[in-house]
Amino acid sequence: MLRPQEYARRSISLAGDELTFGEANEIFKKKIGTDIPTTYGVVASALLWALDDVGKMFKFFEDTGYAADISSLRKERPELLTFEKWLDTSVFAQK
Repeated sequence: MLRPQEYARRSISLAGDELTFGEANEIFKKKIGTDIPTTYGVVASALLWALDDVGKMFKFFEDTGYAADISSLRKERPELLTFEKWLDTSVFAQK
């Protein structure tokens, strides 16, 4: 059901969890049995060096992130999934 009056002139974060890569990897490994797939470090380093905006984006995620207020979001939308629950239900994360 659409409720435009509820969301007019309002911005909200869309997040169900806030994890470091290490925390996410632990959950992924527990659920799927392997580490989160990653690319070669040299490829990532080259991208960060060659594309200044990409480097700034990753620096933002490392230093600030989106700072979503997860507890407030959960009060408003209790159906939000944690990363672990998403792994349980996602077709993208099947063993």
